[in-house]
Amino acid sequence: MKTILEAAEEFSSKELPRVSRELLFNGFINGAEFAQRWIPIEKELPKENCDRLLVKTKAGRVYLSYFNNGKFSCSGNITHWRPIEIL
Repeated sequence: MKTILEAAEEFSSKELPRVSRELLFNGFINGAEFAQRWIPIEKELPKENCDRLLVKTKAGRVYLSYFNNGKFSCSGNITHWRPIEIL
């Protein structure tokens, strides 16, 4: 599997009219960083009935979870979450 930087390099090496290689590279990196973000629960909670989440606990463990009725499906001291986004 390619790293994000390798994939960005390959993506940005394509020849496209009027688009600079730097813009393509930076756009790819920004998109990858956005997709990998961890959201603190103090800042934002998932939408209700969200069924595809990863959660991280204070102990650093990561679990697959869902969010319903204001609660996560797994127990533990949850500090962060991130969606599993499928297009």
